[in-house]
Amino acid sequence: MQREMNILYNDAITFEPLDSFVKISKFRYYDKTQVTDDDKLESFKEFIQDVHDVKSGKYDSDNFEYPRSHFTALPFLYRDIKENDVKYPTFYTPDPTSPMRRTGVCRKLVLSHFFPHVLLDRVHYSVQKGGNLYELIEHISTNGYWSTENVNSVCVLACKGTMYPSHTYVMGVEFNESNSHPLGPWSGRVYEEEDMWYDMKRLILKSDDDYEKLLKKLVLDYI
Repeated sequence: MQREMNILYNDAITFEPLDSFVKISKFRYYDKTQVTDDDKLESFKEFIQDVHDVKSGKYDSDNFEYPRSHFTALPFLYRDIKENDVKYPTFYTPDPTSPMRRTGVCRKLVLSHFFPHVLLDRVHYSVQKGGNLYELIEHISTNGYWSTENVNSVCVLACKGTMYPSHTYVMGVEFNESNSHPLGPWSGRVYEEEDMWYDMKRLILKSDDDYEKLLKKLVLDYI
């Protein structure tokens, strides 16, 4: 793929601009996969840990390590999936030296609890050279949602493993977004929902150990 489009490259960890690149780690693209029981268990376990982190004060400061978008993204994802299915794949690398190993936890959480039959694309990397950024963009731009849309701009979030020869892993791709927030268009937009976040935070701090009930309120009360 070499179609004309504007590509913005950002670091997935620091969100600083990156030089352009084409070579990435070798990957397999799995389209239209079912959300599994493991997806549900792992994403719900992370949700519970995030709730504990809020209660222990880790979300009190404006720290990108604990972004409030872990919570404010949930009703937006619910609405987006209900209207459009899933636009983007999740990403995973087994490279233990990659500063980011996986993405899509919130999507799996919402899918497994509210839309268990909606299908999900996945990108799985192997720790070896041979991948091509344009090929990855082509896979995503021809998926069930984007195949009928005109893609003219791309925001790429990427990181590198520290193990020689430092493979590059694209961990996020977004199309046709004008928002240039340093967290990326999607995360930046939901991160700015300050009023929603403070209301959600009060709800979390008052909650008991009924995490299923809390999840439903954090999603359905804000759509």
